[in-house]
Amino acid sequence: MLALATATGAAAAPVGVPVTSPGGVTMWGGADDNQRDGVPTRGSVAAIAAGDHHSVALTTDGHITAWGHSAWGERDGVPTGGGFTAIAAGEDHAVALTADGHIAAWGSSEFGQQDDLPARGGFTRIAAGTYHGLALTPEGTIVDWGSEEYGQRADVPTAGGFTAIAAGNFHSLALTTDGHITMWGGSAEGQRDGLPTDGGFTAIAAGEDHSLALTADGHIVIWGSNEYGQRTGAPTGGGFTAIAGGFRHSVALSADGTITAWGNNENGQLGGVPTGDGYTAVAAGAYHSIALGAQTASTGSLGSPTGS
Repeated sequence: MLALATATGAAAAPVGVPVTSPGGVTMWGGADDNQRDGVPTRGSVAAIAAGDHHSVALTTDGHITAWGHSAWGERDGVPTGGGFTAIAAGEDHAVALTADGHIAAWGSSEFGQQDDLPARGGFTRIAAGTYHGLALTPEGTIVDWGSEEYGQRADVPTAGGFTAIAAGNFHSLALTTDGHITMWGGSAEGQRDGLPTDGGFTAIAAGEDHSLALTADGHIVIWGSNEYGQRTGAPTGGGFTAIAGGFRHSVALSADGTITAWGNNENGQLGGVPTGDGYTAVAAGAYHSIALGAQTASTGSLGSPTGS
């Protein structure tokens, strides 16, 4: 959903940002809420993002494709035309970045996800939480919009110099130039328990009530809720290049393109993880996950979902 990893340095491309080796989409986990309706079968996909029960893909020519649930226009409202450079997905809305840094949004606007959208351009990064959004300027300042129920907007850092952003359920993260993590928004569900205080991180990602960070040598650090093994089930080794946080599960990509998942498995989030290597990107939704495989990579498994 949420789940947007943002990377610098040695880490792979962030969720929603085009990779250098386009490919096709592989999907696993929940399917009972139409998550797999309309999964693209073509290749030439350069970026992926996952929302609650919908997903979004960006093609090499900058066109956007969406599939899955569409009760709030998650599919029907997709912008037409090309030229988009990045995508992000919230619970039942999504956002995209144009070449000149303007933001387009579609889907639900119940909490201002579209109505409060910044009008200016020049943004370099975007992230979508459950009901709120973030954008990063070239100077590293953060602009926000959408829900303010849990301080998602009032507590946004005012300083510049940030290099990455990520948005979870009711909380958000930002990464400084020296790899320190700043966090704001909701904390009632333990979202800040164990927040790292040291620096040197290269990527961040946010799930429902947990968050992740990647070190320079590819180790994963997790904090926040552990009700479903979001923390204790994490891999202990290094060599990971990308991370993504779902509702109550997480996904990581290793240097050889193999995928690891942990946390909640009520809906096949772990049992259907694709095998093989050569994958280039991962994204995690509420109960489903998606991966981008190079044209020659194995197709993996769609899994055996047991719920929504």
